[in-house]
Amino acid sequence: MPIRLSVPLPFEPPPPVLMSQQAEAEGAADLAQAARWRYALRYRHEHRVQDEVEISVSFNLRADPDARDAGPAGFAHNVVARLIHSDDGEAVEALRLRRDSPATEWPRIVYFTSTGEPLDLGDGVDEGDERRYVLPVPQPVPGWQDLGLQWSCLDVAQAQNANAALSAVRNRGLVGDASDVPVYRTRTVTAPQPVAPLNRWRQDFVIRTGDEPVETALTAALDQLFGNRLVGQTLALQLSYAYAPGSADGADLPLVTLPVALQAPQPFDAAIPKRIVEVLSAWRDAYQPPALRAQWRLALMQYAQIEPDTAQPLLDLQTLVYPLG
Repeated sequence: MPIRLSVPLPFEPPPPVLMSQQAEAEGAADLAQAARWRYALRYRHEHRVQDEVEISVSFNLRADPDARDAGPAGFAHNVVARLIHSDDGEAVEALRLRRDSPATEWPRIVYFTSTGEPLDLGDGVDEGDERRYVLPVPQPVPGWQDLGLQWSCLDVAQAQNANAALSAVRNRGLVGDASDVPVYRTRTVTAPQPVAPLNRWRQDFVIRTGDEPVETALTAALDQLFGNRLVGQTLALQLSYAYAPGSADGADLPLVTLPVALQAPQPFDAAIPKRIVEVLSAWRDAYQPPALRAQWRLALMQYAQIEPDTAQPLLDLQTLVYPLG
């Protein structure tokens, strides 16, 4: 006979098990997307009907909270997860999340069945500070529940690392002050260290869209990548010139690439695009390279502003291309 769902349990819950957390690149359909990443965590818990799991993901963590650097400010997404059971208590029908602030963005949810099959529950339904994620097929209750949460559309200028902390609470909302059964809370389970993205792309990104000069095209590309946090980003740059050998149209020939200049990692300032153009122009005037299918090529590496001594790379773009002619 199923246990009544409103009955509090007189024993402590086990702490959640944090199975994994990772930072993943989202894709590179364009430059703006190339700089975005998603944070994903996966955890397991008993998740009885009396249980809630508190999940906090903190971004932009410093080893020393009082450290001063040029990096983005810390922020967190905090949600409380409770599984919704069927009336007879024998199956899980949905997940309900509650958030503590409208600033917390809702995650995407993946539910893993007892056989390990992932069920994508999407972005959920409902408005306000609660959201439901409905399972396409109710799943049996016995055994520990296995859940994944994903926060997407993070960008490498605003969010440079992340770390999860989880705890379980039992009987909250089911007992009063005079009850002999307490509300239990487990210890907080925290990942041993934050994860940081490394978005590495090897394809060419053409930054020239019309007749705009190099300086304008480069500034626009950097704005797409870093937005209003462009100034101050720690960037390493490699400048080169590419052309097709031969006197024909060179359409079938691989490009020859010549190094032009290197910039060691340093904070970006608004005058850098102009200085780059001056370097390119001086090099071209000095060497008069062949012009067939010629293009300027720029490789870019962005490093975290948080704890800069660690030299943590976040974004690696092999080639921004400005075709000439």
